[in-house]
Amino acid sequence: MRRELKLYYKEVTRHLHCARNMRKNFIAETQRMAEDYAASNPDATFPQLKEFLGDPKDLAETFNQTLSPEHIVQYRKRRICIRISMIAILVAVVVAIANGIWYWRWSNVWYDVQVIKKETAITVYPSLTRNSTIRVEKKAEYTFNDVTIAVITLKVAFDYSGSSAWVVRSSGSNTFYNGWSYSGQSITNSSGKSVLTGKLSKSGTGNVAVDLTLKCSAAGSIS
Repeated sequence: MRRELKLYYKEVTRHLHCARNMRKNFIAETQRMAEDYAASNPDATFPQLKEFLGDPKDLAETFNQTLSPEHIVQYRKRRICIRISMIAILVAVVVAIANGIWYWRWSNVWYDVQVIKKETAITVYPSLTRNSTIRVEKKAEYTFNDVTIAVITLKVAFDYSGSSAWVVRSSGSNTFYNGWSYSGQSITNSSGKSVLTGKLSKSGTGNVAVDLTLKCSAAGSIS
């Protein structure tokens, strides 16, 4: 019977049009009536108890009739305001989550973008100590929407003998702008050739592959 009574009180509460403390007091009074009836009728079943108390809606309506019309109107207005506030909060949460998901997807999607690579003239620095050693510097300027986003530099020292050429040392440097970043730089040397690779990237914009190559012939010609 305890479960049935719990559901009964819940149904009564649902039909009460008053403040929480008044609902609480009325349910407490209803519980006392049920306990008194059960004490006087120990063998009574729940249908019998319900018949004694009355239909939940009818019982609640009986109490509502004791309330002033102003109190009921004020209570209903308050309920409407609470519901509107809850709906507004729910909408705000949904919008915030949707915006968060959209931003996360946008910021984590990478595209190959059209970037213009402009290689500047190669600068050759003859060695002061050995005629067969050449130091070379090559720069590339990368632009996006006519704005410079990075300048990448490859520096290589070559030796040549007339029959072959080889890389003595190599290094790379970089400068990047406007929110772009540079990563994954690698320099590969083989015989008289040095190749620098890397990646320019910007969140929400895309990736740009970077590559610079310098070659030295056996006779010391640079390309």
